[in-house]
Amino acid sequence: MLSAAAFNLIARSWGAPYGPPATAGDVADLHCQSQLWQIRGLGPRRHGEIELGLHRAGLIGTASPPGPDPGSDQEATGRP
Repeated sequence: MLSAAAFNLIARSWGAPYGPPATAGDVADLHCQSQLWQIRGLGPRRHGEIELGLHRAGLIGTASPPGPDPGSDQEATGRP
């Protein structure tokens, strides 16, 4: 579920080089292509809200990048 502010920003897509997305799947595609940032007024807070909504709807994978693999050198040393 999105706030009205986030929904309206997506629905209008001001300043973006593409038209308003028609479906949640279109929004997920734009997110996966890192194109949601092109919408004027869509800052980190709304972007995170949209990302979480897409994740909860099962349209994208994890909402944040996974940490290092267990047992990797990066976990033990903090370096790759």
